[in-house]
Amino acid sequence: MALASTSLFLSRWLSAPGRVGAVAPSGRKLAERMASATLADGPGVVVELGGGTGAITSELVKAAGQDGVVVVEIDPAMCRVIERRFPAITVVQGDAFRLDQVLQHAGVTAVRGIASGLPLLTQPPERRQALLEKCLSVMEGGPLVQFTYSLFSPIPFDILRETGVRAERMGRVWQNVPPASIWRYSLAA
Repeated sequence: MALASTSLFLSRWLSAPGRVGAVAPSGRKLAERMASATLADGPGVVVELGGGTGAITSELVKAAGQDGVVVVEIDPAMCRVIERRFPAITVVQGDAFRLDQVLQHAGVTAVRGIASGLPLLTQPPERRQALLEKCLSVMEGGPLVQFTYSLFSPIPFDILRETGVRAERMGRVWQNVPPASIWRYSLAA
């Protein structure tokens, strides 16, 4: 499975590097840390944006259960991989930048946290801000957790100040290839 997942990622990255932000699936340590940072108390499902081949999905399912996870993935081939690996979860082929519409269409009414592997640094700042605002608007105070290969927040600090969002760097996972930083965003108290 690991070789097939890596091959799929690499082929998708070569055909659309701005849409697929990685050449390989996330490592187990990154997936574990993403899942633990995303889970928040409260009702609703955990949403994963950009599920890829399911590395982070696997850890979210362990923590939240199969009926507690919804994956939004734009690539149809990657959707099929996740559906085969996790037949009981909800997988939605859709654009995460239209999250409110995608979740409404899927019948999701309550979200307690969002994990994102989207390649935000390939997007202009105003598009990143729009995604941040949509994510926070569909949750009742839960976090948006994003990983990035950059050392810095993929959401610029001026946008965070402007929107009243608190950013917390949850550390760097050196065991991942390439190493990744995890950022947790939530509405400031």
